[in-house]
Amino acid sequence: MAPGMTLTGVGAVLVMIVATALGAVIDILLGPALGIATTIMLAMGAVLAVWLVRRSSVFTVVIAPPLVYLLVGVATLLLASDIGVTLTSVAATLVYGFPAMAIATALGVAVACIRQVAGR
Repeated sequence: MAPGMTLTGVGAVLVMIVATALGAVIDILLGPALGIATTIMLAMGAVLAVWLVRRSSVFTVVIAPPLVYLLVGVATLLLASDIGVTLTSVAATLVYGFPAMAIATALGVAVACIRQVAGR
């Protein structure tokens, strides 16, 4: 990307979705549930998205990790689970995914603060 170019808020969230989905694919190939690869890719996607997004859209991207995790979690339940999408399965996905969502959000906030201090 050329200097000075940034992503729109939607583009940055799409970067996060693609990264998280890649992590989910890796996790599903290695085991029955979302795990460490999803966590790492969600965190990396959040950091990259917050760093590259326009200043006016930073807040949108900082609050996106839980929603992205929910989207990828439901898609995983639809595509790779014998259980299917039930209220219980979605709730379990969110409970077990809380650390991933918290880590990604915290890293996004940290990068946003760095950007604010640096004036970028």
